[in-house]
Amino acid sequence: MKRVHALLIIFLFLFSPLCLSQQKSIKFDKYSIEDGLSQSSVSAIIQDKYGFIWIATQDGLNKFNGYAFEALKNDPRDENSIPNNYIHCITQDKKGFLWFGTNRGIGKLDPKTHQVEKINRENYPELKGYLFQSLVFDASGKLWALSDKNGLSEINLKTKKVRNIRSLHGNFEFSCILMDKKQTLWVGTKTGQLFYASPPYLTFDDINYNDIFSVSAINNLYEAPTGEVLVCTESGLLKVDKNNQLSTFTDHLSIRANNISCVYVEDSINTWVGTAEHGLILYQKKPDGSENLVQYTKNQYDNASIIDNQINYIYEDRSGVFWLGTEKGIAKFDKYKQGFSTVSVNDDPRKGLVDYSVWSFAED
Repeated sequence: MKRVHALLIIFLFLFSPLCLSQQKSIKFDKYSIEDGLSQSSVSAIIQDKYGFIWIATQDGLNKFNGYAFEALKNDPRDENSIPNNYIHCITQDKKGFLWFGTNRGIGKLDPKTHQVEKINRENYPELKGYLFQSLVFDASGKLWALSDKNGLSEINLKTKKVRNIRSLHGNFEFSCILMDKKQTLWVGTKTGQLFYASPPYLTFDDINYNDIFSVSAINNLYEAPTGEVLVCTESGLLKVDKNNQLSTFTDHLSIRANNISCVYVEDSINTWVGTAEHGLILYQKKPDGSENLVQYTKNQYDNASIIDNQINYIYEDRSGVFWLGTEKGIAKFDKYKQGFSTVSVNDDPRKGLVDYSVWSFAED
């Protein structure tokens, strides 16, 4: 009789319409150094045209085949090795080659043969800088590379000619770049200024911040499917509309007043927001205009919770699997395979149970 009673409680727990269980519950898979990842700090993730996942870390470029990791590292004795082990960013060109910025120049990788080509000051004499933290391509095939201390470089890969932009409107502190679908080049700065230019990128304008916005460092830039540019800053998430007018993304303080590191728009309803300290936030805007927020943070009592609260990168592959780069490794989940919603033990009673034992339920 006790066994039947216990099974009944478990059944009720799983299928009871609790407020918390109506949230989008996620079971995260995790990958760290113990699973073969070469280093735990993940700065970028991308899927190549063959389906393999590539992960940028501070100690090598990792290739994941679905079962195991293979780390590509610099070897001074091997001319075909990557330029440096500290990888800051990865992007892909139209032919499927991978390009990545390192502490010692830029690398180009054939994902099938692992053949590496180096772009540095030895073979591109006009190139400024060594550490490259962001890369984008324009429609003409030119590579734009953001250096840590030497500004922005427009690199002609055919002629090896380089045009360097050291400052914009007197601002030297560039932090990130974005090339949108209209071929507008956006440049974010550590001081909060945001610049943009259209081809041939000779004149840059800046976005006028209204008095209601506090100027803070721009961490990242992202183009939504609608064409809006989302601006991740140390004091919230902003958006630039098609008329280049700046506004807040939402009035919810957890997004408006948080240190936002990255963002990804899944569809017209779901937007995923990565924070520097407070985990992952799912922002949902329903067709009727109502808003809903769900926060995912590391829970020491729940092995299926997210691996770390510092989210560096959000990427969805072609099969609908989400990959999250953090300071403690990778967290991933398949949006098509999420099962029962669960409520686990949590130090905060508002976010979970205070004990593992559940004996009864009541509806308020």
